[in-house]
Amino acid sequence: MTDQPPPPEPAPVRDQRRGLSVLLTLAALLLTVAGSFLPLFVSVLPGDDASDGVRMTVSGWTGESDTSGFPPLEAGSALAPFARNGAMLVVAALILAAAAALTARSIKTGSLAPARSASVAAAAFLLAIAGSIGMQATGWTDLFSAGGAPAGPGFGFWMVAAGAVLAIVAAILVNLEPQRAPRQDPPTDTAVHDVSTPRYGFPVPENPSPPAQP
Repeated sequence: MTDQPPPPEPAPVRDQRRGLSVLLTLAALLLTVAGSFLPLFVSVLPGDDASDGVRMTVSGWTGESDTSGFPPLEAGSALAPFARNGAMLVVAALILAAAAALTARSIKTGSLAPARSASVAAAAFLLAIAGSIGMQATGWTDLFSAGGAPAGPGFGFWMVAAGAVLAIVAAILVNLEPQRAPRQDPPTDTAVHDVSTPRYGFPVPENPSPPAQP
C-alpha cells in the first residue's frame, strides 16, 4: 500500500492565515514607527538636592531633558547612536509595508515567494535593529547607574521589541505551508505467473502446447 499525499489545504484556511499575517505585519509597522518617537532610553540625573533630579529621555530622533543644558544629539555626542536609530526604524517600517502588501497580493494571485522573502527580511531587519537598541540601552544603563543615576530602556524600546516579535510571528504564518509527501509513480503492471506445484506434485504449464497432429 503506497502513501498518499495529504489533501491540499482549503483555500479559506490558507487565506485566513495570510490575512492574519498581514494584520500582524501592519501592527508591527505601527509599533515600530511609534516607538521611534517615544523614549528609547530614560535616565534621571541626580541634582544637588535629593529631590532635584534631571529627567533625561532619548528617542530615535531627539533628546530631551528638564533643563536646557542637555547635550545636543550630533556627531561626537555621547548619545549620538540613539539619534541614528530613527532612520533605521523607518527603513524597517518600509520593509514591513512591502511585506504586508506582497502578502495581501498573494491572497489573490497565489504568488507567495515574494511575500515569503519580504516577510523574512522585515522580521530579521527589525529584530537586528531592536537588538542594537537594546545593547545601546544596556550599555548606557550600566554607565549612568554607576554614576548614581537610575537609567533603563524606555517605553519606545519595548514597543519596537514587541513589533519585532509580531513581525517574526507574521513571517512564520506566511511561510507555513502543509508539508506534501513526495509524489510516487504508480507501480507498473507486471504479470506474475503462478509456477507453484499443484497438489498432485506435477507442475502445470501455464500455456500448454496443443496436441501434435498425426
